[in-house]
Amino acid sequence: MIMNGHCQTICSLGKTRKTFFFLRNNKTVAKPEGKEWKIKLASLATSIVRQKGFEKRLVVYVINCIIFAMQWIDVDPATPQILQRASRTDKSVNTKPLSQPKPLAQPKPVDSNTNLTAPVSYHNIADTQFVVMKISPVDAEVCIDGVQQMVTNGILAIDLPLGSHTYKVKAKSYKSQEGSFFLSEDENTELEITLKLDEQTVKVIITAEDADAEIFINGSSRGKGKWIGFVEKGIIDIECFKPYYYPYKEKRQLGIGKQQFIRIPALKPSAFGKLRVNVQPYGSEVFINGVYKGKTPVMINSIPVGSNTVRVKSLWGQEYSSSVVIREGQVTTLII
Repeated sequence: MIMNGHCQTICSLGKTRKTFFFLRNNKTVAKPEGKEWKIKLASLATSIVRQKGFEKRLVVYVINCIIFAMQWIDVDPATPQILQRASRTDKSVNTKPLSQPKPLAQPKPVDSNTNLTAPVSYHNIADTQFVVMKISPVDAEVCIDGVQQMVTNGILAIDLPLGSHTYKVKAKSYKSQEGSFFLSEDENTELEITLKLDEQTVKVIITAEDADAEIFINGSSRGKGKWIGFVEKGIIDIECFKPYYYPYKEKRQLGIGKQQFIRIPALKPSAFGKLRVNVQPYGSEVFINGVYKGKTPVMINSIPVGSNTVRVKSLWGQEYSSSVVIREGQVTTLII
């Protein structure tokens, strides 16, 4: 909490809410009279948990340490409870903080007769409770009361006000699930939610023998070499591309049922030819199908057979463009 600057955050929020840390000549104010200050601190702790997402036990512990430093209480919250009990019966017991203090467990509930000098317990205004959700798939989105929540590795733990709440869980290619739950003061609520696959989708596993070949599904790139995902049932277009190789194309009918395994064989090298460009003035730039290939005079290798667009740009900005047919295993010469 200290290393991450959260203690300063708590102090700043306390000052903003006029709960403590009113600075007067670099000194904090004295402890307020009565018990009202404990209620204000309890409200502050609840607000911090809601705004920042901290664990309430840690927030309470840090506030106890702060007010101990301000001498609002005389029992060090970092001192083990056994020493605290001994100090109340034997004043000779040394109650200095240990060299490596450990946070205490969550304070037990207290009634209105609680000793005001003991570390503050906030159970008397407990209006929140934890709900824990275990969700599958782990990348599902979760909204509680219409507000999207952060899910970590399929686990959501959040402190919410007591009472009824609604939730909605959704994920791509799965049926969304909605429901409600009720939070009581007595215990946490745990929910296990497993979404079912959408009947309109099919899991597809595509593997290409060429690990550097790019896979396309219905015209959209899915990465290189291998792809695992869900697509809607019906006919899909599968394509695989790699420079200087003939593309692979296939149409596949997908129906409801087991996952589909699709293997793309190794792509075959496409036919190539060469192009010699001898254009004056020398030093003119040459572009093949919009890609820069060098300056004249130049021999360009591995040009796919068929029609290719050649553009030449001189040093003075003059341009020449033409369509040139490349034949397999032959050298085509362009002279201007």
